[in-house]
Amino acid sequence: MAEQSSPAKEHFDKGNSLQDSRNWDEAILEYNEAIRLDPYFASAYCNRGIAYLNKGDNDRTVTDITEAVRLAPNYPYAYYNRGIAYLNKGDNDRAIADFNEAIRLNPNDASSYCNRGVAYLNKGDNDRAVTDITEAVRLAPNYPYAYYNRGIAYLNKGDNDHAIADFNEAIRLNPNDAISYCNRGVAYLNKGDNDHAVTDITEAVRLAPNYPYAYCSRGVAYANKRDYDRAIADYSNAIRLNPNYGYAYYSRGEAYLNKGDNDHAIADYTEAIKFNPNNAGSHCNLGVAYGRKGDKKHAIAEYEAALRLDPNNALYKQNLENARKTGKIGKLFLKSNVIFISTLVGILAIGYFFIDAFTPDVTEINSLGSVTIENGANLYVPSEFKVKTMDDQPVKWKHKFTANAILVLLSFIVKMCY
Repeated sequence: MAEQSSPAKEHFDKGNSLQDSRNWDEAILEYNEAIRLDPYFASAYCNRGIAYLNKGDNDRTVTDITEAVRLAPNYPYAYYNRGIAYLNKGDNDRAIADFNEAIRLNPNDASSYCNRGVAYLNKGDNDRAVTDITEAVRLAPNYPYAYYNRGIAYLNKGDNDHAIADFNEAIRLNPNDAISYCNRGVAYLNKGDNDHAVTDITEAVRLAPNYPYAYCSRGVAYANKRDYDRAIADYSNAIRLNPNYGYAYYSRGEAYLNKGDNDHAIADYTEAIKFNPNNAGSHCNLGVAYGRKGDKKHAIAEYEAALRLDPNNALYKQNLENARKTGKIGKLFLKSNVIFISTLVGILAIGYFFIDAFTPDVTEINSLGSVTIENGANLYVPSEFKVKTMDDQPVKWKHKFTANAILVLLSFIVKMCY
């Protein structure tokens, strides 16, 4: 790196002081002046890039530090910070390449090992993450960020005991680390220790009241304890803090389903599917909620959607088969009842025909509710069947009309049911 002119160095030093006090914008102005006075001042480009990094402007960081690397190709600090910017942008491969170069130029750089491990973690390569971060811990045994990230790698590997050990160390080194408390709680959750999970995550919530993941994780612990009301309250807080938190909608839907509140469950699973249409579990549970409400059509549709996403899932297949069977049983039950009613009404109609065929003309309706027929015999007839004309002249009973009307109505019912 070339010697820097004195006026440029003065602005550079001022920029560093301002950066140390977190006055990023004022620091950038000083670095601007240093670069104006000395356009080849690599450290000024690098540190201005770091100020942009602290402001969250990763693109400007990459631009500035790329210029620093061009001017000073053997400057490990520049590669490290550009790697951090790439890491923030989600470009893990470029981040790894920059950390490789930083480590080549400075093999004792614990931060580069740790953050290369984080890049591998982001790529799902937990074994390489553990290897790199273990080297970072060896080089810097009091580096809490390293223990935390190795704990995450162990958590991803399902090694909850090693994860808890690393989170313990991270918390010992930094007792206000809400994220380590939360993830230690998640490790306890994975082990089925819901009480320790609630204790740890409650501490995380105390330290970071606006941390949606903590509320959601504690909600899972409460749900495991069957305390669905507290679980729903935590999921609702997570959603309040992050309205796009699809998993919180899914989990709250599950809590409502367990409480038997199918309408709220349907609303939450529907929302969860908007955020993640490819979550087969959401479709399956939505089908369960519809099924419990007796809406077999929508239940079957959701089970079919779940199976399209996960064709080999035995539970989804069983649920779909049960829903279809329930629909067939219901249809057969309806048909059998229609047949029974049809037969009964048919018998009554035939009876009416026979009564009508052998019934003589009515000559008198007496006050006792009986009729006198032509041969002088009395026959009791229920009052609803006693009929007269408007001029009190006797008429014949209308059984044929009644029977025909019933048969027409019955045929209509049968047509509607089938």
